Amino acid sequence: MEYDAVSVQPKGDGMALLPKSQREEEYFFAPKGGKKKTEGGKKAKPKNIKHDIGTLLYFEQCGVAAPVCEGDLEPCMKTLEEKLAAAKELQATKAARVEARRQELQRELEAIDARVAGVSEKREAESEDAEDTEE
Repeated sequence: MEYDAVSVQPKGDGMALLPKSQREEEYFFAPKGGKKKTEGGKKAKPKNIKHDIGTLLYFEQCGVAAPVCEGDLEPCMKTLEEKLAAAKELQATKAARVEARRQELQRELEAIDARVAGVSEKREAESEDAEDTEE
């Protein structure tokens, strides 16, 4: 026994489901709103940086906060370069002071050597005079 889909009426609203081949397809329906694309695309998350204990200690010794992500690298590098320039300037200042002090001590040594040479010449001259008077 064959049933026609139209003739069989289920309980309820009084309509039966037709076979797919006999249905009228609905082409004209309002589509739902799709995903909206952002103009810039996805924002890239800054990549995190992993540090070991040694590098954290180096940053602490330098007095600089260790960078946590790639975005923190540029300010950290700028701070480190400023500290390096200040350290080199301090080193040059200290080296100049050491050199000036070395030259000052050298002049003092030369002056002392000249006085010692003068005193020894004077003693030799006196000893020669004393020998001449004894004769």
